[in-house]
Order: sequence, then C-alpha cells, then structure tokens
Amino acid sequence: MLVLPVMALADDYGLGDTAAAAAIPTDRTVTQILGDVIGSALSLVSILFFGLMLYAGIKWMLARGDSGQSEEAMSTITYAIIGLVVILASYAITNFVFEKVGTSSPDPSSNASWCYTPPEQPAPISGGAPVYGTCSKLSVAPNTTPACADSSQPYATQNECKEAHDIP
Repeated sequence: MLVLPVMALADDYGLGDTAAAAAIPTDRTVTQILGDVIGSALSLVSILFFGLMLYAGIKWMLARGDSGQSEEAMSTITYAIIGLVVILASYAITNFVFEKVGTSSPDPSSNASWCYTPPEQPAPISGGAPVYGTCSKLSVAPNTTPACADSSQPYATQNECKEAHDIP
C-alpha cells in the first residue's frame, strides 16, 4: 500500500500571526521577494570580488620585485575590477526590471485598497526625526465600495498611498 503525505494548504501554522507580531509585511509579491533575493546575492558576490581585489593587492605588495607574481596579482586585480563592474551593472539592471515589474497595475478584480493612517504623534517643529503615518491594506467584500476608517480616499496601490503622503 502506498502512503502519500497530505498537506494542509489552508493553515499557515501561525506564521501570519508571527509576521504580524514582528511587523513583517505580508503583502509583498513574488517579484518583489525575488528582486530582493537577487539583489542580496549580487551584493554578496560584489563583496567577494572586493575581497579578491584586496587579496591581489596584498599579493602585489608582497611580490618583492618578482615580475611573475606582480603580473599575476595585476591580472587578478584587473579581473576583479571587471567582475565588480559586471556585478554593479547586473544589480542596476535587476533593480530596474524588478521595480518596473513590481509596480505593474493592480488586478481590477482585486478586492483590496490602501488607506492612510496619520501618525499618533505630531511632527516635530524643528529638528528631530520626521514622523510618518502608515499605509495599510483594507480588505473589501466583493461588490462593495472600499472605505477608510477616517473617511479619506482609499488608494489602489501601496505606492500610490505612500507617494500621496510623502512616506519613504
């Protein structure tokens, strides 16, 4: 007899509650998460190339006039610089592409809107850190009009809400 594991896909095993308690956003799309993962990987690889360049520089200084070691160190430095340029270009291209893909227009059949909540404390008069409000997701029942708690205008996307209220 063959026994197959059964997965309960509807249960999040408390991960939603944990994310809410830790203030981790759960409204991110797959493209945003993938863009962050690729950006982090490219950052780690650029650190590796920088370390390689430092290693080659030390090797060059310790060559003590040996032209073979000097040339080898210089070629390593050259290749590390080329690698850094390629990684930085890849990072810029990836960032641009995922920014454009991540901000695609929302699905019109979606039943979610974004509402602005002003900060609990007023902004400081002079100096001090700025105080921002928040943009939070409002779930709306099908075939109903979305309404924010303070009767303000709901926004279609989180970016629209943040731009309207100068939230970074």
